[in-house]
Amino acid sequence: DAPSAASPYGAPSAAGAHKAAGPTQRPVRVTAAVVITLVASSVALAGLLLSLALLVGSREAFLVEIEGQLATNSSYEDIAADAVATVALVVLVLLTVWCLASIGLAIATLRGSNGARITLVVSAALAGLVSLLGIVVIVPLLLTAASVATVVLLLSRDAAEWCAGRGRSS
Repeated sequence: DAPSAASPYGAPSAAGAHKAAGPTQRPVRVTAAVVITLVASSVALAGLLLSLALLVGSREAFLVEIEGQLATNSSYEDIAADAVATVALVVLVLLTVWCLASIGLAIATLRGSNGARITLVVSAALAGLVSLLGIVVIVPLLLTAASVATVVLLLSRDAAEWCAGRGRSS
């Protein structure tokens, strides 16, 4: 073999030489994980917004119900109903923000952001664990299943390679 002639254009740049050559077409697993996240987060968001509206709209009725519940158990006599309502409101707002963030992460993952994919895996894993707290109800069970599916799909090799090959880190 004869040595090849030097290119008249020079050596390839270092920046181009290190770019990962991942799959160019989005894997079905990424799309499936994003769709699952969008549907589950939207359903949860709708429930949270309804709960927020009910809590804010009928706070007095909520306080009366909480006071009645607290009065039936002497272990809770030192707890103020207003404090319970405030904690419920804060939790609902935080969960609402989490749902909105998950939707944003899903969209960024759909566009190939590896940082969003990894963050969405962590978020879905945490959501699955949190939803296990209410496992006796069917909706949290569905959210747990959706969370597990999202984690499994986004941790697949083709999802990781595709996002890494997109050349984006966030």
